[in-house]
Amino acid sequence: MIEYAQKLIKKDLTIFILFFLIGLGIYANALNAPFIWDDFTLIDSNEQIRSFDHIGEWFTTSSTSGVKGGHDSPLYRPMMKALDATIYHFFKLKPFAYRALNILLHIINSFLIFTLFRKLKLKRIGAIFAALIFLVHPVQVEAVTYISGLPDVLSGFFILAGLLFFKSGKNILTLLTLLLAFLSKEIAITFFAFAWLITIYEWKSYDKKTLNTKLKWLTVFTIISIIYFILKLTVLNFTGTADLTDIVNDYTESILIRTITFISIIWEYAKLIIYPVHLFFEKSVVHATTLLAPKGIFGLTVLIGGCGAAYNSFLKDKKFLFGFTWFFIPLIPVSGIFIISNAFYAERWLYLPLIGVVFGIAALWENLKTKEAKAIYICILVIVSMTFATRTIFRNREWADPQEFFENEIANNPYSPRIYNQLGTVHFAKRNYNRALSAIQKSIELDDAKSSPIFRFNLGNTYYYLGKNDKAIFWLNEALEMKPDYEKAKIVLNKILEENKIYQ
Repeated sequence: MIEYAQKLIKKDLTIFILFFLIGLGIYANALNAPFIWDDFTLIDSNEQIRSFDHIGEWFTTSSTSGVKGGHDSPLYRPMMKALDATIYHFFKLKPFAYRALNILLHIINSFLIFTLFRKLKLKRIGAIFAALIFLVHPVQVEAVTYISGLPDVLSGFFILAGLLFFKSGKNILTLLTLLLAFLSKEIAITFFAFAWLITIYEWKSYDKKTLNTKLKWLTVFTIISIIYFILKLTVLNFTGTADLTDIVNDYTESILIRTITFISIIWEYAKLIIYPVHLFFEKSVVHATTLLAPKGIFGLTVLIGGCGAAYNSFLKDKKFLFGFTWFFIPLIPVSGIFIISNAFYAERWLYLPLIGVVFGIAALWENLKTKEAKAIYICILVIVSMTFATRTIFRNREWADPQEFFENEIANNPYSPRIYNQLGTVHFAKRNYNRALSAIQKSIELDDAKSSPIFRFNLGNTYYYLGKNDKAIFWLNEALEMKPDYEKAKIVLNKILEENKIYQ
């Protein structure tokens, strides 16, 4: 039996089938989950995915262009629109189809990681378990189950495929996948750094001709990445700024504070990877101003100690160098240091960095010399994989139930006004108007900046359904003062006035 199992895992097809069954098993309970959060904006309300007649607009407008009542964003992701339009053509607005694509891509990416690690001469058992942990890790749910997380798994697919082509010397195919990655998500700009890292890792194995060819193409990929970056700041800049927020505070105004904050957030990433218990979408972190706090000391220790160990590794087998550097490469663009995001950190931002972590898991297998040590390590990896898989299933259950999802958000982040508003809309859809009223009122209490007419519209609309027209009129007028062209508010307000007129 053991010999038969050993023969089976020697076949790549068997590994893919294994990953497929495990991936499908842990994500099955989320397949029929409804749209949530940005899914409504990017899919349900997006006119550009309703017809292939908009194909020209996919490649010339921002990712939110075509959304009813929306506005442009600085994001440029036409491949997302192309795939969403294809799914819409066959399945319309059935969330199952959109989410199935994410899950399939994630399974394929896990297999590509296994393949890449094998190409990098890591042993088969280590590569299998490393890719498996990438597949089942709970932190991946935000990128996979969240339909709007498609750019993360899609860009990951093209980046990994491109690196495999680069590794095999198929440079034209590498170039093609790189361009597709750029059209999927901005994180593709890190591809050239990954390619350089692989070249450095394998430097001694190249003959002079191969090395020259690699360096030539690395130069091409680097130049193309620079051109893409310039285009993103100019032609593909749809908002006039590369930043994802217009908030002005100490964090946005000081690169030093942003750097200190990123170093401190390394602690949060470490917790998500090692102990992924408290998972939630909207992170709320106060920016850091000193590295002398525990989180700052931890982050600084990781960076200084990691760089020292990476240098030592560079002089030897380069394995630690590879994993450590890979982890930080895709975090730099979302660190907030250079381009300011609308969040300090996010679980989905770990999608590519986690490859560096699991590379370390595979590399550690190389150092085990005795059968006893390998047996213990396999037992540990099996337990870790099963624990992570179980946590992923439970996390998917939260995504499948919007009420449970937003209640979990509030439990972990009780100060976000839009979370309470979202919970209110969930109760409203279930006709639990009093519970909706309570949640939306809380969102307005927390909205210190009075920035959202949506909260006020939702409150007014809820009062209308409760038959409290005076309060409904008040809050609908509040929404219209903030946003005079708010069509939904106008419609409900006119409806109330007309009904009152008829009654009178």
